[in-house]
Amino acid sequence: MNQLYKHSQTMPDKKFINSLTYRQVYTETNKLTIKLKKYIGDNNRVAIISNNSVEFAMMLLALMNLEVETLLLNSMLKNKEIKEQIDELDISVIFSSDNRYISFKEVFGTQITEPYESDITNVHIDGNMNKYKDENYESDKVLFIMNTSATTGRFKSVPITINQITSHVQASKKSLGYCPDDNWLLVLPMFHVGGLMVLLRSLYNGTAITILEKFDEDKVIYLINNNKVNMVSMVPTMLRRIIDRIEKHNLRVMLLGGEFIEDDLINKSVKLNVSIYKSYGMTETTSQVVNFNVLDNLDKLKSVGKPMEHVDIKINTDKFLEHTKDGYPAGEITIKSSMLMKGYLNKDGLSGYFCTGDIGYFDDDGFLYILDRRSNLIISGGENIYPKEIENILYNNPHVNECAVISKRDSKWGYVPVLYIVTVLSEDNIIEYLKSQLANYKIPKEIIFRESLPKNSTGKIMKKALRSCEYEDKES
Repeated sequence: MNQLYKHSQTMPDKKFINSLTYRQVYTETNKLTIKLKKYIGDNNRVAIISNNSVEFAMMLLALMNLEVETLLLNSMLKNKEIKEQIDELDISVIFSSDNRYISFKEVFGTQITEPYESDITNVHIDGNMNKYKDENYESDKVLFIMNTSATTGRFKSVPITINQITSHVQASKKSLGYCPDDNWLLVLPMFHVGGLMVLLRSLYNGTAITILEKFDEDKVIYLINNNKVNMVSMVPTMLRRIIDRIEKHNLRVMLLGGEFIEDDLINKSVKLNVSIYKSYGMTETTSQVVNFNVLDNLDKLKSVGKPMEHVDIKINTDKFLEHTKDGYPAGEITIKSSMLMKGYLNKDGLSGYFCTGDIGYFDDDGFLYILDRRSNLIISGGENIYPKEIENILYNNPHVNECAVISKRDSKWGYVPVLYIVTVLSEDNIIEYLKSQLANYKIPKEIIFRESLPKNSTGKIMKKALRSCEYEDKES
């Protein structure tokens, strides 16, 4: 990568990944690139599966060197699910942090038999590295593939190109700002776009990252309270677990996305002067395309922000139209952007705006608001019910830990809302609380108490699992 080459020349001793400098990462990545070639051969597409680690990051950088298309597999997948995904994309070479496939340990331990010069100014990989010193190499080349989480159906394969990455990191730098001493705490899994882009933003910006294998409250709090990091990406479930333990910090950015952020959590962050950036994005858009600093916009707490540079968002009311209580027209959120994929692999390409499946609206100041997923919308007796609205109200109750609202067929109303919840509140308490803030037709017709709700690797509640008989059987 030209960025890694440039930084290794201009600031070789600056920290990049944990204790490793840019010089060290550049040199070791090039060695690793040579080693990987022996395993990949003529294959243009490979897969990799791992939890976060320095070795995982190095493997990703080396695979970028080789310009092979790399499928990032979720480390929580079962063998059957892995087989489905690699068969779909005709992949035969798989690298893993354990011994299930070609292990990282084996690759790192491979001896280099061809001539190799370790001086970073004179590295030879069959001449390939020269193009990384040129800004004009093929921008539409696919580097990564991510399969969307199958929470709403069969997975779809999202290609991520050099151009998408470049466009995203430039827009992100403008919206989040930049400091030469930035150190981004990486706790989101790198096999998801949110975690991967932390690595790539830092690479492009020439800043540092601190990688943790997983979200460990004690380690995260230590790094924050001791000013070891000043940036972090989280989902609200993570922040809830640590917010009361933050004593002092120099956090410049806390990027949050993926789910509702309750008022109490925002208020605690504001008191601590934590610069929360709410965001909205998806794998298809190479992570966030909308964000804003909550501290600068306390009157917009329900919003997810304004579109970033290179992002055009329109509200499509052709298939769906509803007006909010303030009179704003709501419809499906559609996106056009240089960060946007050109189409799912093995599917028709995109033309025009990408339909997100989310329902939302813009206010007069250009701030975007999300009502819910179109697929989550419950039409009960002709009335539209947004599960997210009910969930948001419940999350503002300090006695509610987790909740999710799904639909259930009903002979009288067509569909009615059903609430799954983790709380110490009684059913009567919950209904009374909701009735004080919601119309009667929005009140859940059934309340199911659980000790926990099923979540994916980023902490997002999986409603598909709640709808499945398998999950019900496990809890009964």
